[in-house]
Amino acid sequence: MRLHDCLDYWAREQPEVAFAVQAERSLSYGAAALAANRLANAFIAAGLEPGDRVAVLAKNSAARRAPHGQPHRTRERSPARPSRSSAART
Repeated sequence: MRLHDCLDYWAREQPEVAFAVQAERSLSYGAAALAANRLANAFIAAGLEPGDRVAVLAKNSAARRAPHGQPHRTRERSPARPSRSSAART
């Protein structure tokens, strides 16, 4: 069993049941599965493949859902090129 299998199961069986609750906001299993699938499709459209790594920087909140746009891909900095913050300190 994979992690997302549990989400998919409950989204099929009881889509209206709360998956995440914070104060007066809640996210149902059905909405969470839809958001997860939308995000997965955005990753695929952006060219990510199984084994690629992604990072998410967000507040821990039930209100956070998958972004509507494409995921942002960054390139790693070349070690020969200093970052702006280190260049400003010298």
